[in-house]
Amino acid sequence: MKLSSNRHTRNKNRFSAVFLMIQNATDLKKSIYYIHINSKIMIRYTLLVLLVFSLFSCSSDDDNSPSNLIGKWRLYEQLADPGDGSGTFRPIDSDKTLEFFANGVITSQNGSLCEPYSTEQITTGTYSVPENNITTNCQNPSITTISFEIVGTDLILNFVSIEGFSQKFRKIL
Repeated sequence: MKLSSNRHTRNKNRFSAVFLMIQNATDLKKSIYYIHINSKIMIRYTLLVLLVFSLFSCSSDDDNSPSNLIGKWRLYEQLADPGDGSGTFRPIDSDKTLEFFANGVITSQNGSLCEPYSTEQITTGTYSVPENNITTNCQNPSITTISFEIVGTDLILNFVSIEGFSQKFRKIL
């Protein structure tokens, strides 16, 4: 009887071992399945985050493209800083307009490109989009070259000045 009892115990242990192996294999399959599903979800979330990031991370360098610059702009605000950084753009009543042409020429109507630093009546010049500047041919070295930038819908001319002087234009055509 004892021999039969040992055999029964061994069979029971073998059965338990096989059952544990099957259970472990099942748990392993479940784990692999969950990892597979979770990795698919993570990949989708990662792609979604990258897509959203790429949509909102566009740079504003395109704002100064020639197609955005070409046309007629009217002066409507001016900044004259007293030298302490406290200056802000203030509305002005002006009929001065600038027109940018596709061939790199700029013209000024109802005001000179040399204003406010000179009384010269220069109404044409050239511009360069890559360099973001206007060449005026004015005699005063402070306004020989004027830098510009497009911020939102505004064209801002930044004159060389210790105090800070800028003009803001809005596109009209």
